[in-house]
Amino acid sequence: MKQDVITLKDLSSNANISIGYSDDDIVMIDSVKNLAAPPKARLDMNSLVLITNGKVKARIDNEELDFFANQLVICPPNLGLYDIMSSPDFEFKGVFFTNRILQSFLREKLSVWDDMVYSHHVRVFNLSEDHKNFYRLFIEMLWNCLEKGRRNPYFNEIIQNLFRTAFLGLSGELKLMMSREEPQDDGKSYDKLFRQFLNLLSGINIKHRNTSYYADKLYVSPKYLSAVCKKNSGKTATEWINERLKEEVRFNLEETDISIKQICYNLGFSSPSFFGKYVRANFGQTPLQIRNNIRK
Repeated sequence: MKQDVITLKDLSSNANISIGYSDDDIVMIDSVKNLAAPPKARLDMNSLVLITNGKVKARIDNEELDFFANQLVICPPNLGLYDIMSSPDFEFKGVFFTNRILQSFLREKLSVWDDMVYSHHVRVFNLSEDHKNFYRLFIEMLWNCLEKGRRNPYFNEIIQNLFRTAFLGLSGELKLMMSREEPQDDGKSYDKLFRQFLNLLSGINIKHRNTSYYADKLYVSPKYLSAVCKKNSGKTATEWINERLKEEVRFNLEETDISIKQICYNLGFSSPSFFGKYVRANFGQTPLQIRNNIRK
């Protein structure tokens, strides 16, 4: 059976979905009129879903799962979704977002998210009354900004910073949860290796390095490391490395006053010329154009 890939664009253009906010990296869903999903699908983005009413059953990869009201469900990209069945009263709110914006929001705290979410594939929080009140008030504040602030010249920046605050708060909760849990050895060395790779990728200064650099530190071959990454996330080690490096390049060009030449050497490029070629290939602009565009 063919597997449909559902993108952010698919979500934002679906007539059955009420969208509160959308851009190239985030889609916020307020409600769904009709939960009509293909029998076999894959979301190519991160998912954070708050179930507000009813229940739903689904097979995610090879695991049968039931979800209920007052649960917060977090999934990384590229998990297979099968045989979704929901109760007639099922309702949810959700935020769907790219790895790029997640890295931009969390920066050096990204390893907490990676370790918790990717190591469990699907993470479910049963919300306490305090948590329910917090998220309810936060969502109300976000909706007020969405409904009343669209004419504000800083609208996108306001919304992005609210999302950043939410993700930082959630990552803090994840970190507290990790500290309370007993370490578990699931016996799957490839899962453990993938988590070690993500921790290594997040725990050092991102530089222009190839897969061999990380494979050597993990005492495996580059081919095996890429196969493990592909199995666990749908992306090779090279794709993971380049995704993190691209965001680091973007951040330094748009958010700092460091000279372009210094950024080049800080990120491990051999020369400004090579750095310029990399930026043009990945962003379609020169480093100077990116920097000038953001400051107009």
